Amino acid sequence: MYDHSSPFAQARTPGAEPKAAFALKRLRRAVIECELRPGTDCSEPDLARRFGLGRAAVRTALTTLAAEGLV
Repeated sequence: MYDHSSPFAQARTPGAEPKAAFALKRLRRAVIECELRPGTDCSEPDLARRFGLGRAAVRTALTTLAAEGLV
């Protein structure tokens, strides 16, 4: 039987945005609004700390942004 009170059950509630999708939106906005200026050298750990995101979510977002030509 599934325990809805476990920490794993509470980690993601129904309707919550996946972390990777949130990271992508947040980093895309930072690039477009020049919060992250062109030519700025940013590391994955630095971005994760700066925006309060996990490194895996940042890595996924950066891969997508690179494919879009934004980074």
